[in-house]
Amino acid sequence: PLFHQGLYEKGVKFAEQTYKESLGLEKSILSVDALIFMARGLINSFNVKQAKMIIKQAEELLATLTEELVINKNRREAQIVFLKGAISDPFNSPKGDVELALKYYKHSLALGESLGDEKMVCNNLLSIAWALAAYKGEIDKGLEYVERNLAFSKEANYKLFISWSLLQKASFYNFKGEVTRSIPLYEQSLAIAKELNHNQLISSNLNNLADAYRMIGETDHALECSEQSLAQISKIGNLKRVAMHYDFLIQILIEKGDLEGAQQYFNHLEQLNKQLKDKTINLSYLYNKALI
Repeated sequence: PLFHQGLYEKGVKFAEQTYKESLGLEKSILSVDALIFMARGLINSFNVKQAKMIIKQAEELLATLTEELVINKNRREAQIVFLKGAISDPFNSPKGDVELALKYYKHSLALGESLGDEKMVCNNLLSIAWALAAYKGEIDKGLEYVERNLAFSKEANYKLFISWSLLQKASFYNFKGEVTRSIPLYEQSLAIAKELNHNQLISSNLNNLADAYRMIGETDHALECSEQSLAQISKIGNLKRVAMHYDFLIQILIEKGDLEGAQQYFNHLEQLNKQLKDKTINLSYLYNKALI
């Protein structure tokens, strides 16, 4: 629930407390689970450097649990391999290596399939799809993985993964320039995200809808979606995610001729760019500076 609400820092603190309490049990699989949960929260907060250390700690601890059931160890191994992919992913780290990320994701996928771990399968299919389409330009291949995940998620009735799959599918159609085809998919994904009260999913769908409506000239609708998206992501409080949402909003305001409003949001983006010193945000800052 904490991650659904985008409260990643609270999730990390909860995992840290659980880890400390688990140490009283000597060497325990619970300690590994707490470290894995901690690493997930750190990655979602873009704190890859610290996550890398936690993942190593989890891996080393898992190796010492010689009396643990093999299936339990294999499940944690699959999760750790997935996390290694996540910290290698260019989405999470500006210094990421997409080929290395794909290697880990595919290994984790194979482990997940052999274990019958449906959630692990879904996580990896989505991650592979995004890496292929967004960072290698292999959109059709990415769509194949998304369709596979969508079918799998519907069969298992995993609403969370259905929503993520629809969001990715819509994004890939956007990449292909098929904007009108993407909008109904964003709307479907958004409806499920609202049902789940998943702040990040709601915000991502609204943000992408804003850009889609902008591209077809519906700037009023685009502005409405963009402002709602920013309000939603602000609940999470992660500054990088907030900064990422200024991008489309500034462009929409410029297209509407509201240069004063665009300048105000650009000033916010400029402050965050100085504060975060992040390559992805800096690119957005430079692009919007040129537009302004």
